[in-house]
Amino acid sequence: MSQFRFRLSSVLQYRIHYRDLCRQLLAQVMADLKELELRQRSLEEDRQAVLNQMQVLAEIGTVDVRGAAARRYHAGILTSQLLETQKNKNVVSGQLELVRQALMEADQKVKSLERLEEQKRRDHIIEDEKRASREMEDAWVATNLAEYTK
Repeated sequence: MSQFRFRLSSVLQYRIHYRDLCRQLLAQVMADLKELELRQRSLEEDRQAVLNQMQVLAEIGTVDVRGAAARRYHAGILTSQLLETQKNKNVVSGQLELVRQALMEADQKVKSLERLEEQKRRDHIIEDEKRASREMEDAWVATNLAEYTK
């Protein structure tokens, strides 16, 4: 029985490597998105805490103009950071979708070559079995032919 060798094995290995790279990139983009979500949540909590402080101080009735101005400024900074974080999340979400699509395509290409390899392997086994069967028949005929001619 002869050894099976898939002619496109180097292409298959390249596609598997590319798919693995896509998976790594997907994991990185997902981690970036999670980090941005955590940052957004933290900024929202900080902003809400500053707004609550401003409300409590306004209800007490004592007015510290510098403190109130500093808190308003800080709340404004937090709001702009929230907007920037949301913008970054939108960009990363777009990247995530592109990477998912690339991973799907890479996976389909790998699977198609794996199916082709399996089909070629089955064809090779069938051909080997046919060849072995013919050789056995030829050997049997040669043996029996020699006996009949005697």
